[in-house]
Amino acid sequence: MDDGGIHVSKFDLLQLTILSSEIVKSSLTEDLNISLSCSASELPKHNFSLVLKKQNQDLGPIGYLSCDMKRPLIYAIANLNKEAFLELLEVITISPPRNPSFYLKISDIKHFVNFSKRQSGPMPEIPIYDLGWRFPVM
Repeated sequence: MDDGGIHVSKFDLLQLTILSSEIVKSSLTEDLNISLSCSASELPKHNFSLVLKKQNQDLGPIGYLSCDMKRPLIYAIANLNKEAFLELLEVITISPPRNPSFYLKISDIKHFVNFSKRQSGPMPEIPIYDLGWRFPVM
C-alpha cells in the first residue's frame, strides 16, 4: 500500500510458545542473555531457540531467524533495548500458570515456512522487525 509516497510493508506474526527459559552469562566480560526454547504451530516438527540480547538497534531489523538444514531447528536472535530487556527479565522470573507466547514480526511467514521445509540448500536469514509477548499471570 502506498500512502503519500511512503511504502507501508505488510508484516506477519510468528507465534512462539515458550517451553523453557534460561538466563545465560557466557563470561564475566559479557552481558547476560535470555535464552528461550520454543515451539511454533506453523512449524510443528521444528524446535525453536530464541536468544534475546540487551543491545540498542536503531536501524533495520532487530534480529534474524535462520534454519539449521541438518536438523529441525530454527535459531532466532534479537536485540532488545535496555528498558525492554529489563522488563522481560523481571517478567520471566514469575512462574506462569500456562506457557507464555512471543510474537515475532517478520515480513512473510509463508516464505519462511516454505524455506524451512526445504531439505537442501542454504536458507537465507529472515529479518525480525519487532517482537512482543503475552505472559499469563493468573
